[in-house]
Amino acid sequence: MFLLFGLVARREFFIRQRDASQYSSVDVYAAVEILIVGITLAVILLASRYQNLLRTVPRYSILWYVTYLIYCCVASPFSYNTFYSLFFAGECLSQILVCFVLVFSARNQKHLFERLLWCCLVVTSLSVSFKLARNGLGGSLFDYKSNGGGACACISTTFTFTLMWSESAFRNSKLAWTTVVVSITSLVLTTSAASIISTLFGISIASIFLGKGRGMLIGMLVVVAAAMVMNPDVAFNVLFPGKDIEQVQTLHGRTALWEQLVDMFEYKPLIGYGYA
Repeated sequence: MFLLFGLVARREFFIRQRDASQYSSVDVYAAVEILIVGITLAVILLASRYQNLLRTVPRYSILWYVTYLIYCCVASPFSYNTFYSLFFAGECLSQILVCFVLVFSARNQKHLFERLLWCCLVVTSLSVSFKLARNGLGGSLFDYKSNGGGACACISTTFTFTLMWSESAFRNSKLAWTTVVVSITSLVLTTSAASIISTLFGISIASIFLGKGRGMLIGMLVVVAAAMVMNPDVAFNVLFPGKDIEQVQTLHGRTALWEQLVDMFEYKPLIGYGYA
């Protein structure tokens, strides 16, 4: 678990302090990143305590993703920035192997859920800490907007609520409630429309299928509906921070991205442009 915390810290704190055109150079931040990823891979691949677990990888669907990442490492010399692509592919490989070991070395289901809660708590805590350290406590909420952390906050919030509703052992757990509070804080600070809406849908689905938290779900829907009726502009800005009507109606952001990726795939379908 300590290795996973190190990888998360690398993502949240050791942010490159230079322009993307200078990514081939190595400064102090990049050196720390490389060191963390290198140590993580070395420990996971060389430590005898993990060897038996790693031998079971071919039994699971994770094998396809691991194979893909290894292929990305091999194909990195054909990318625009060999070492940058190699580093990112290696980092993702270390992350997925750490998560695999973390899950399959748990003593039982309760121990596994506790580990996952700690992961959610640490990831979202580091995200919140980084945003507060960068922007302070003053200013507009939109000053904290970032593409990083939204998906993690969404998954963490939905997972923790679902766990508390489905497992009686976690309903009054201090760890679970702390994770909920920190995850929601992280979600709000991302001001990510996709993450916020996905969380609302995720919690709603969990509530309906588990038959729990219906009072909270109804209350949440009433508040959203009342806000839309009483002050639609404010409600729109809360659900779609930083967006305008045209962007929401067309949803062209992801469409344009996929169109660009399809065009790139046509030129280099096998080797690609490097993992990054």
